[in-house]
Formats: sequence, C-alpha cells, structure tokens
Amino acid sequence: MKSTKLKKSRRDFLKGAATTAAGAGIVAVASKTASAENLGKHSHGVYRETKHIKTYYELAKF
Repeated sequence: MKSTKLKKSRRDFLKGAATTAAGAGIVAVASKTASAENLGKHSHGVYRETKHIKTYYELAKF
C-alpha cells in the first residue's frame, strides 16, 4: 500500500515539473516577442551610423 502512494506522488511531481517547464518556456517566448515589438516601435526603421559602425567602415575601407 505504501509503494502505491509513493508512485502517485512521483507521478504528480513529474506532471508538475512538466507543467512548470512548459509555463517557463511560454513566458520566455512571450518576453522575447514583447522586447522585439518595443524595439521596432522605438527605432522606426532609421539607420544610425554610430561610432562603432564608423570604425568598421574605416577599417574595411568603405
């Protein structure tokens, strides 16, 4: 009788772990999507020639 109770609790643990992992995956994907949307709104598709880009152009002889 005792072993049946342990098997049930192990199953419940595995079900909970799977549910938690799935939930964490959904949250991770949703947060990346939200970040990408915010980036698009702020940049407005404008090309910016930063110091880093200018240095690259100088080194590449553009």
